[in-house]
This record gives sequence, structure tokens and C-alpha cells, in this order.
Amino acid sequence: MLDIQRTIKDLRRPKLLVRAARLGADLYKRDRDLRPALGKEPSRRQTLGALLSAEGDMEAVRLLGNGTYSAEKHIRVLTALIAEARIFSRLRPA
Repeated sequence: MLDIQRTIKDLRRPKLLVRAARLGADLYKRDRDLRPALGKEPSRRQTLGALLSAEGDMEAVRLLGNGTYSAEKHIRVLTALIAEARIFSRLRPA
């Protein structure tokens, strides 16, 4: 996960979904927002992988047009993914 920013940038999602997640990432608070996004709180080391996996699963459901898809939940996960990637980038040694 050395280049998580590129991985996120390469995701192709609807513009409205991404725009909402980016706005949410500016207001993100890990203690408040991570558990609702994932249903659990993984270790710092596992967070980005868990978020990428959850987002990929949600995208698959969205593309299927399945009635179980929740745009709200997808935005929550994307928001957490973007915010956690920002945190990771700041903590990573240069």
C-alpha cells in the first residue's frame, strides 16, 4: 500500500459519489466515523485494506443494480477511505 493515493485516484466512480465523499473527508473524525463505515474498528495497519475491500464490495453491488445497495453507506466508506489515506500519507516517512 505504498501508493494508496494513486489507488484511490484510479478508482472510477460516479462524480457525485466522489464529490460527496471528498467533502465528507474534510469533516472526518476517526473515532466517530470509522466504525459506522466498516461495522468494526480494525487496527491502524488493517484500516486501508479493510476500507478498500469494503468499497470494492459496495461498488460491485452498485454495478449489479441490486436493491440492497446503499449510496449513503457507499459515501461513508469512500469518505473514510479518502480521509484515512490522507492520514496515512501524513504519517508515512518521506
